[in-house]
Amino acid sequence: MASLVDIAPALEEDFPTLAHIAPVAMAVDLIHRIMYEGNNPFDTSRQERFVMAELRRASQNPQARIFKAMDKASREIVGYGLFRFDDGKNPTPSGAPLKANYPPGTNMDFMERMSKGVRAAHGKFMAGKRHVWWNHLMVLPAHQRRGIGTELLRYGLEALEADKVPIWLVTQMRGRAVYQKNGFEDVEVIDIDFSEYTGPYRGFGVHRSVCMVRQPGGVPSPEPNPQIEW
Repeated sequence: MASLVDIAPALEEDFPTLAHIAPVAMAVDLIHRIMYEGNNPFDTSRQERFVMAELRRASQNPQARIFKAMDKASREIVGYGLFRFDDGKNPTPSGAPLKANYPPGTNMDFMERMSKGVRAAHGKFMAGKRHVWWNHLMVLPAHQRRGIGTELLRYGLEALEADKVPIWLVTQMRGRAVYQKNGFEDVEVIDIDFSEYTGPYRGFGVHRSVCMVRQPGGVPSPEPNPQIEW
């Protein structure tokens, strides 16, 4: 299938657009409604400011890469990727996330629990290893299921040389298949019972986030991966 987008490094002038794409792309995931429980789900402005700050920090980091996908016909930015190279020498921070780093209305109890699980898994599998931490792979909902996420992923792997080292990421279940098709393997899961946050009668059940690792070249891990119950 012919490519629908052009992919290029993002410019600072693109950041407001990228910051808008992130919360819109994630709005369908219930986990983000719980993370930002004090926010109107139709008002993304607070989350956009949070993502904007993250993009600006990344732009100052020489180890970070930010890149955009532009629709070939309209030239609209429809998605983006963000990752950083990590030398694995610094231990994964163990402290609670700072409230000042998150937008007003953030459920800090839930955020701390989620962050603790991610930090523990990252330290377990990536400590002491040079690797890539893939932070964002976002596509506007109207442009999803068109192969754009895969194109962004492959651009990072090939053009930006992320494929030279292992790659770590955390995804929601609906994004897992894309990564599996591109050589990522499950290494850990983070399960949180939403009824603890929404009450017992909402019927949301247990939410699962998946920690995944891709070895250089997408080859299977030389070490047996943990057995995860699905």
